[in-house]
Amino acid sequence: MPEEFLEVPLDQLILSDYQLHVNISEEEFDKLVQSLKDTGQQERIVCKRVGDKFKIISGNTRYAALKAAGFTTAKIVIRDFPTYEDEIKALYHANIRVKINPIDEARFIQEMLKFYGNDITKMAESLGITRHHIRERLALLDYPLDVQEAVLRDEIPLAVAKWLSKIDNIATRANYLEAAIRGGMTEAVAHKCYQDYKFLKEAGLPITPQIIQEKIQEAEEYLLTPCEICGNKIKRGEEGYVWGHKSCLETAKGLIHEKLAELAAKEENEQKIEQPQQPQQSSS
Repeated sequence: MPEEFLEVPLDQLILSDYQLHVNISEEEFDKLVQSLKDTGQQERIVCKRVGDKFKIISGNTRYAALKAAGFTTAKIVIRDFPTYEDEIKALYHANIRVKINPIDEARFIQEMLKFYGNDITKMAESLGITRHHIRERLALLDYPLDVQEAVLRDEIPLAVAKWLSKIDNIATRANYLEAAIRGGMTEAVAHKCYQDYKFLKEAGLPITPQIIQEKIQEAEEYLLTPCEICGNKIKRGEEGYVWGHKSCLETAKGLIHEKLAELAAKEENEQKIEQPQQPQQSSS
């Protein structure tokens, strides 16, 4: 069935069953409203006929923005979606083209998975995505709610959320979250924060806001991986790289370790020689 291009009253549109692009920021929405006022509606809303109404398949946000901008009509394109599965696929792929918040996508996948009988393989084949991607998104919904909210508000990236979600003390996690939101945080720093938290918890040591701040500063100052040669921590900016065969690098590392051990032994002997010898007491 060929596409139809119409302009219809807004009150003839029906919202789609599920909206993927849910958590658009107020700033983004205001920009969309202003754009509509300045240049008019440039992209049509994708719909399907439902009696004398038109069900939105893709374009719930544009519909809301048109209403906010004072429009009374909307430009739409009518397409044929023979099955509900066709609607799901169209909705997913139309929205995935724009920036979709991972938590929004996770909630969509969780809801639509019911249609596929909770069969991840079947859903993956239908939507043209991997089973790993589906499982990865669903795992986000097991994150603590405060971490989910931070991701929803685009305050922290997923890579950071992955590690902070593992901190099971609510107050401690809140402190780390606040630091991540306020000053930004890389995945490497978040990973180090989790490792420090785990160590302090297992050792039964106190985890105060001051200690948390100190650990974050240390993680930001040093790389996560120690020096392969001397084993000491690497300060950011002091790292260097060398390319070579793995076997050659392992051989070189072994020779360097031997030389370091030799130098350490030499230094230890020199220190013994320099130490003044205690006079021996004569026995009477």
